Amino acid sequence: MFWLTRLKVRTILTHEDGQPVQLDALLKGNAPFSLPVKVGGKQTLAAYLVAAPLGEDDLKKRQAHLKETARKKQRPTSEQQLAVSHWTLYLTNIPGLSFEQTHILARTRWQIEMLFKLWKSHSHLETSRSKNPDRRACEGYAKLLAVVVTHWLLLVGGWECLAVSSVDALNLIRRYVPQLLQKLALRQPFIKVIERLKVMLHRLPRHSTRKSNPLAFQLWQQFDYTFP
Repeated sequence: MFWLTRLKVRTILTHEDGQPVQLDALLKGNAPFSLPVKVGGKQTLAAYLVAAPLGEDDLKKRQAHLKETARKKQRPTSEQQLAVSHWTLYLTNIPGLSFEQTHILARTRWQIEMLFKLWKSHSHLETSRSKNPDRRACEGYAKLLAVVVTHWLLLVGGWECLAVSSVDALNLIRRYVPQLLQKLALRQPFIKVIERLKVMLHRLPRHSTRKSNPLAFQLWQQFDYTFP
């Protein structure tokens, strides 16, 4: 299983030969780098340290954030935190990633949370009008099954429509549920309904593109064009 996370200041890092990684020495340069490391003390985990220096504007924002955090917690920022603050540092076990690709992946991780939010808000997974625990459990499983089928319909009908709002796509799929149920009840193939759904998904309005703060689908397009 692949993973990606930001480097925490107190994380123990060693080289492949077991020698400790000297971050102070590594962060004296001004160019991005990727370094194979071992993470942890007794039980180590193989990973890559992927890093790049911050620009002046981003550095000012980060230092302001550190200052505000120190004020709220009423304790000074450590020297190591100040040194590391000049860089963006990631740990990952995904081989062959450039810093640009790693940074894009990190910026789009919140899409997972957005998917869960969509399921909770629009599929009402956490709500029920019944107080009977068995009925609530049955209703919950039924809603989860509906979410799986809905996601499957979106994959086969409009996966390439990255610029379409997920809420708009969900609402459109809901309108086609009666037709799909009718086809299933009559034991007829519903490929025509899916084809029609695909056409309608392509007709939905698209998100506008943004240069200063790109949307998720724009970031993924950038990922495809960046290489180590």
